[in-house]
Amino acid sequence: MSGAAVALRPRRVWRRPRAATSIGALILLGFVACAVMPERIAPYLPTAFDFRAVLKPPSLAHPFGTDNFGRDVLSRTIWAAQIDLQIAVFSTVFAAVLGTLAGCVVGYVGGWADAVFRRVVDVGVLDDGHGAGDPAGFLARLPRPRRAAAGVGVGPADRRRQELHDDGLVDVDLPRRRHRGRRHRVQPAGRRPGRLAGAAGLSLLSTLLSLRGVGVGIGGARPVDGVDLDIGAGEVVGIVGESGSGKSLTLRAILRLLPPAATLSGQVLWRGQDIAALTEPAVRAIRGREIAMVFQEPMTALNPVLTVGLQITESLNEHLGLRGRKAMRRAAELLDLVGIPGAAARLGSYPHEFSGGMRQRAMIAIALASGPKLLLADEPTTALDVTIQDQILKLLLRLKAELGMAVAIVTHDLGVVAGTCDRVAVMYAGRVLETGDVETVLRGPAHAYTLGLLGSLPGARQARQRLVGIPGSPPDLADPAAMPPGCRFAPRCGFVRPECEATVPPLLRIAPGHASACIRAGAVRAAARAEAAA
Repeated sequence: MSGAAVALRPRRVWRRPRAATSIGALILLGFVACAVMPERIAPYLPTAFDFRAVLKPPSLAHPFGTDNFGRDVLSRTIWAAQIDLQIAVFSTVFAAVLGTLAGCVVGYVGGWADAVFRRVVDVGVLDDGHGAGDPAGFLARLPRPRRAAAGVGVGPADRRRQELHDDGLVDVDLPRRRHRGRRHRVQPAGRRPGRLAGAAGLSLLSTLLSLRGVGVGIGGARPVDGVDLDIGAGEVVGIVGESGSGKSLTLRAILRLLPPAATLSGQVLWRGQDIAALTEPAVRAIRGREIAMVFQEPMTALNPVLTVGLQITESLNEHLGLRGRKAMRRAAELLDLVGIPGAAARLGSYPHEFSGGMRQRAMIAIALASGPKLLLADEPTTALDVTIQDQILKLLLRLKAELGMAVAIVTHDLGVVAGTCDRVAVMYAGRVLETGDVETVLRGPAHAYTLGLLGSLPGARQARQRLVGIPGSPPDLADPAAMPPGCRFAPRCGFVRPECEATVPPLLRIAPGHASACIRAGAVRAAARAEAAA
């Protein structure tokens, strides 16, 4: 060109963001807002219980529905964002500070420190966290000395983890013969109690736990009201009833794991000591150490951001003072005890890497960590298929026999009670209506509710016959005005008389090892015998 100056247009540095970028930024800002000020965004507190709105579907009041305690799922999700943000910020700051300090030290010292640091980084980069070893194919391009250093930690245990991961972590059966020879045994701290021949032999000296008039109040409601129950050393007690009968809340009351708004009344006598009257530090010494609990839904009970090994060692640290390698060895023994193969390699796994049956086994291992004398199992087979249910129940019975502990099982399945329990307690509307030996209660029920439960089950002699259900539905425990006077089962009972609605019938002994809270117990037993003879 001629000498004329050419004006160049400046390049645009800022470009208008795309729609996808804007939407992503808005989602991120919304997440941060939920994490920073959840109290202004969430419609409810995360611990606000409403037993009148249990397991409600999505609605205007609860857009995400409610859980099994009536808590708003949307509010709990919003409050959980705060924890996620705290973890993310802490992890970023910690990594930045640690990396900066390490880089400064290595840069200043140099030489051997630099060589060691680079080898450590190589090993960390080449391991994908599942023991797969060389995910990006870097190992083949390294010289032999560095290749050997990068192979650290990729052993048989890591390969076994990867095989389980690739296979979808399908649950396994109880330990095979080759595992049994090397199975570790967990010995409780105290002397093992002897097994009882039957519940009829239960005496004051062998009684571990006694509930006397135990009640739980939440506001004006009494979802558990006047529960009397004994659990003896070495026996298995089943607690059955319809949903909303107060079974799970009764187990939580034993360990005082109740909502903040709940009040506990009555006596919870553990070896003669009233847990209800103890201070919180004294209860913590019993909770997990002498009485342990397996909760419903292990996926929600287990901490998703902690490894299974850390969750087991937490109890070992708290109650037995085990730390470091000793605690991890004991944790591996416990996982092996409950039938998880490759126990030592699975300590570093997270709950989502386990199948449903394996998560339940891990929950049992956590409960057994401190060698308790009593295990409370709150529907331990919920959401598991039939074969895994059978494995879990057999596991509980085996552990009970080996460790000499007592077990209380909450279940809806009378078949589980018949096959696993020594005694049974039937609950309805927050009360125990009948209790006794399993064979006695199932063959000769003395309460109309127990008879109705048995009548609603299919039998081999009732092929192609319509099942007889219990009419009506249980009362709303959250509404005191909806509670019927006298016997709470009277509105649904086929044996009801006017006197049934006059007073609350007490739980009285009608035979050795058999008690019923029914003033028509004789008529019910006669009807049961006639039905069995038909």
